[in-house]
Amino acid sequence: MLFLMGLTQFSAAWVAVAVFMLALALLSACLVQFVREIRLATYAIYVPEEYLELPLAPKPADRKRRKPV
Repeated sequence: MLFLMGLTQFSAAWVAVAVFMLALALLSACLVQFVREIRLATYAIYVPEEYLELPLAPKPADRKRRKPV
């Protein structure tokens, strides 16, 4: 927009400001949607806590040490 204004000697600073403000508003909307998408993805992969617990490993049998022969 500024490039075209410089080429044509046409002064439309209000248009450049409006386009810039629109770009900022769209960027903010995209950021909000990105955070929303992240929250949806984290809720979609929710795993109940009981599935996260590891089962208890069996205790190793008490082995007696053999004496070398």
